[in-house]
Amino acid sequence: MSEQNQFIKTKIKFYTLLWLLFVVELGIFFLITFLYLTPEVLQGSGNEGYMAVLYASYLIAIVSIPAIYKIYDYRKKKVNKDESVKSKLEKYFFSVLIKYAVLETAAILSLAAFYLNEINEPLYMFGIVFVAVLLNKPSYSQFEKDFLNYNDENVIEEIVYMPDEFGDSEDDTKPESK
Repeated sequence: MSEQNQFIKTKIKFYTLLWLLFVVELGIFFLITFLYLTPEVLQGSGNEGYMAVLYASYLIAIVSIPAIYKIYDYRKKKVNKDESVKSKLEKYFFSVLIKYAVLETAAILSLAAFYLNEINEPLYMFGIVFVAVLLNKPSYSQFEKDFLNYNDENVIEEIVYMPDEFGDSEDDTKPESK
């Protein structure tokens, strides 16, 4: 494996560690918020003074998920084929950070709406955003597919033709003549 591939995989592991920290952070925020508001507190209060925060959290949670994919696609299209791999990796990292910043904002706002309004419905939006965070884990194959070109030297190993497990070759696919 080339040094450049090893460098890319090391960076992707770092990005995955950041993703894991975001997941753990959101989980801790959820636990603190949920454990602070016990079900007895939720049933006994009728606080509806913060409906604007509730509706804003719904709107941001609903808009954020499609928005991150649009922003990611836009940034992916801006990558020049002639750029260095390091530059492409930086653009990928920045795109991933934008994704997580938007999703984390939506998730924390949902938790704030849950805390302020003392109703359980914002937790559904938090759950949806949390699942979106889980599904957007950075990976080498995603970086390779979205940001690298197959013409980059020393980045992707050549695909070597190997016979399949049954030993078939190209000649075996021709019909037999009688």
